[in-house]
Amino acid sequence: MDSWCYIGLCLFNAQERIATPLWAFVFAMLVWGGLFTILEMRFNTLKRSLANPQFRDNRRGYSWWEWSIALPMACVTFGVLPYLSLGALGIYDIDDLPAGDVYVDVEGRFQFPVPAEGWVRVRPGTFAQDESLFEMRGPAEDVWAIVYHYEGLSLEELAVDRRQTLYSSIRRAGCEEFRQFVGGSLNVAAQITCTGMDLNMPSMWSTGIVESEHGLYELIVYMTTPASTFNRRKPELLRMTGEFKAL
Repeated sequence: MDSWCYIGLCLFNAQERIATPLWAFVFAMLVWGGLFTILEMRFNTLKRSLANPQFRDNRRGYSWWEWSIALPMACVTFGVLPYLSLGALGIYDIDDLPAGDVYVDVEGRFQFPVPAEGWVRVRPGTFAQDESLFEMRGPAEDVWAIVYHYEGLSLEELAVDRRQTLYSSIRRAGCEEFRQFVGGSLNVAAQITCTGMDLNMPSMWSTGIVESEHGLYELIVYMTTPASTFNRRKPELLRMTGEFKAL
């Protein structure tokens, strides 16, 4: 059992340094809970083997304050683990996006590069709380991207809103913006990137906004991962928003 505890500690420690897949976290939580259950059984066996043991409380079962903690935590555990398991099993996945290709929307509305393996298209509503055109999860946990379409909104209005929203979403945020004309037209493309800290890990929001004859299209990507994964994935995500185009 000691070796299993050591393995569990190593896994949780590794998750603070490198990004691990969601299934590994779910597996670790199940193993961790099982180990504590076995430990409790051993303590109960030890108690039964004692002669006339003296305990602080001779009543059976939990006290009221113990139940007030155990019941909510049990509900959270049995609610969160199945939800995480759905994502780990790929329930929301639609199809994989080939690395190195340029993904072109089936309706010919937008395109963006797929810089690395592991990007998977998922059902709309998986990450976005409002209506989106396209959603995908990235090659690491807490990496995802969403495409939006807007009509009746100027690029400047959307850029101001995004700067304010992204800046307030992470601690110690620093933001930068870059704009350029699209091809030989007067349409403008903007890239806004904010980096900082979230949950004591490096975090980044980057958005590519492009003007077109049919309104604004936006690709927004999010990443919060351990530092080693963050530094490796950051250029890939910046390329996605920097080369995002409306067709």
